[in-house]
Amino acid sequence: MTFAHAKIRPPRLRTVWTAREALDRHLHAALLERRLVLLVAPAGYGKTAALSRQLQSLPPGCIAL
Repeated sequence: MTFAHAKIRPPRLRTVWTAREALDRHLHAALLERRLVLLVAPAGYGKTAALSRQLQSLPPGCIAL
């Protein structure tokens, strides 16, 4: 896999992760209802993991980078 290709693919999800149901619900609703969603937190807080989980449940074409 090339560097550029790795940057546009979602990362593999871990099999064990901390459940954040409220965050997942709010993020899912925001991604469906808003034109722009900013997810801001310090390094290591799970931003990429949270968005990766959402990608699996959103309709195709819902996200543009």
